[in-house]
Amino acid sequence: MSVRSFIASVTVWSAFICAPAAASEPTPVEYRGLVAHLIEGYVRPASANFADQAATLPSAINAVCAAPNDQTRAAFASAYGNVVDAFGGISFLRFGPLAEENRLSRLAFLPDPRGITERQLRKILASEDDKVTSAKTLSGKSVAVQGLGALELIAFDKVGNVTLGGDEAQPSFTCNYARAIGENVLQIAQDTKAAWYDPQGFSKTLLSPDANDSHIRNPKEALETMFNALTTGVVVIKDQDILPALGEHPESSKPHRIPFSRSKNGLGYLIAQVRGIRNAIASAGFDAYLIGADVYIVRGLDFELRNVIRLLVDIPVPVRESLTTPEAFGKMNAAVYGLSGAKSALSNQLSPALALSGGFNALDGD
Repeated sequence: MSVRSFIASVTVWSAFICAPAAASEPTPVEYRGLVAHLIEGYVRPASANFADQAATLPSAINAVCAAPNDQTRAAFASAYGNVVDAFGGISFLRFGPLAEENRLSRLAFLPDPRGITERQLRKILASEDDKVTSAKTLSGKSVAVQGLGALELIAFDKVGNVTLGGDEAQPSFTCNYARAIGENVLQIAQDTKAAWYDPQGFSKTLLSPDANDSHIRNPKEALETMFNALTTGVVVIKDQDILPALGEHPESSKPHRIPFSRSKNGLGYLIAQVRGIRNAIASAGFDAYLIGADVYIVRGLDFELRNVIRLLVDIPVPVRESLTTPEAFGKMNAAVYGLSGAKSALSNQLSPALALSGGFNALDGD
């Protein structure tokens, strides 16, 4: 999609919002029902999918380390990419199980503009720190060296080729470290899934709030917690994942700043995040409680997110090469505008239409 086409699509979306109101009475918002739809329709299945994909990682690592060849390298790259995509589908759930025990940061230390992960990895590789060669001891190390970002750095070269098991200077140590990361990621994924499926766990906090709780005291506050995660997720994609990579023009772009772009999974990760937020919104059924012109808010929001996905899909892989071209740069820039529109629709339109407080970006409270 060209930038001109994108602007035209925004005009169509505006027509949705400006459609005439129908004469009807609002249905009182059943906040607990919306929370239940989000948990059962999106959060639990997405967490289960992440655990399923993470389960393939240890065996893929073992295979490429035991016999590094084209087949095992391709299988490892595929498994890693699938895990990254599945992670993108839950990474915006920055509350509850993923927030507990630093799970989100342990899975992926993002953003990392100062290269903390890479600096710590150099020290680990230079000293061959044996505490990173088992999942049990690795879990006690810095969150920056426990997860998918660290695995990407030790398993792929700068142009996306798999080096794990063969081309690196310390194949035995690096493979042991990679195995520990794979097992650690799997354990975190399984713990996250279990926590969401536990009827006495965080789901109970959301579905049966305690009036004496310090944070979530009623169903409305439960939905606000989940809703704000959607808004924050959109902001993270735009402000943390894309904008630092864009620059003013293609020649000044820094595509290596896009998460997981080293392994050629940068675009897939961005798409998975946007698709996850879109699917979560669809699962909630917000439109059942909107009347008049407000019924078009969810449709317009979905239209916006679908356009962002189309733009990202149209950018060639790998993004580290394509973003330096005017065409890909324009599409990425248009995606930023689309994400801004989605954030505005969530915060300024859907949130007040549902009588929610907040709808803000939880990272800075705006």
